[in-house]
Amino acid sequence: MLPSGIDWDDCSIRIKERQIKGIPKLIDSKLDDWSRMASNARNVFVSNFADQAVVGYMVKNIDQMRVSLLKDNFKAWHVPLYSVKIAGAYMVHHSTQALGVAKRHITDKLRMQ
Repeated sequence: MLPSGIDWDDCSIRIKERQIKGIPKLIDSKLDDWSRMASNARNVFVSNFADQAVVGYMVKNIDQMRVSLLKDNFKAWHVPLYSVKIAGAYMVHHSTQALGVAKRHITDKLRMQ
């Protein structure tokens, strides 16, 4: 499952495993659109996955998961503490790498001063 909130068709080419043999033909069919898709991919990365944006993106997705589960009538998600625990576990799991990158970035900047 791809992260939500992104128009993946506008910035990527995705295939199913059974379509691997068709990759050359698929790429040829997308060549005229390559420049636009590359630009869109860069914008998606900067807006959602770059060091400065990844935490905000994760928080947005945690809220979307909570809302989605509430719509599916998962009664336990009505308990705020349970939602906070799940959100916290998600953040710890997915933010460790981003925090490491941010720490290295800050350390490098301080060394340059």
